[in-house]
Amino acid sequence: MAELRTISNNRLSIAVSDHGAELSSIYDKENNYEVLWTAENKYWGRHAPVLFPIVGGLYKKEMRYKGKTYSMNQHGFARDNDFTLISQTENQIIHEFHQTSATKALYPFDFTLRITHTLKENNVIITWDVTNDTDGIMYFSIGGHPAFNVPPMGDTPQTDFYLRFGGKKQLEYISLDTSDGTALPQMTTPYTSPDGIFPITEHMFDNDALIFEHNQINEVSFLFPDRTPYLTMHCQDFPYFAVWQKPGAPFICLEPWYGRTDNSKFNGEFSEKTGIQKLEKNQTFHAEYSITVH
Repeated sequence: MAELRTISNNRLSIAVSDHGAELSSIYDKENNYEVLWTAENKYWGRHAPVLFPIVGGLYKKEMRYKGKTYSMNQHGFARDNDFTLISQTENQIIHEFHQTSATKALYPFDFTLRITHTLKENNVIITWDVTNDTDGIMYFSIGGHPAFNVPPMGDTPQTDFYLRFGGKKQLEYISLDTSDGTALPQMTTPYTSPDGIFPITEHMFDNDALIFEHNQINEVSFLFPDRTPYLTMHCQDFPYFAVWQKPGAPFICLEPWYGRTDNSKFNGEFSEKTGIQKLEKNQTFHAEYSITVH
């Protein structure tokens, strides 16, 4: 069993597992409530996995690079590997992971993936630093997949909760091929609300996640039935964002991404994959998002 690293302040306590450097708890001391999903296998056995070096799936689970074909499962392998604890202070936990012989069989690049969790008042800040240790260009995607508990409010149904996307009233999301989870970017669905408040409806996720492209989402709030905020995620500059819930499950995932699932029938080079990030030798990619508990 991987060790859990815990830090806390007067408002929040967080725990991060060495396995996947996965944020595993955000406990709200003021309201005596666990904010992060508890990973019940009945619904979904994870809390907030980091998706690397791909986000979503590969068409036929295959990627092609320099004449070779590699096979990788959905969302990559970082979430299923043990990280090394680099440091732990009263308000910060830093983990790191490097390529192994097993990852090189799936993904032909050398890298350093550093994941930092910082606790500041009622905020949790998640930082990713990806360094290219390959002798040449490295291609990758990275994303977050945190799941948040729907607060228990007696007999109040989940459909009485709402989302607010920084006040935006007009958005659109792309469709997915439900047979294999690949994207159908030519099939977009308008997502609109006259007041910028979007209800969480019963059939919202019948066709899997809602994926928003083109930097549409920089902020999202999960709202109580009275439309006051329960939590807010800030994710400036993320080109992709997904909202997902396993139908009937008492959680909702708010997912900031640099990259996304393959387009349907995509059979090009990995370097041509939609949303792929490019990193020169010895360069470091940096991104962060934050979760504010109100």
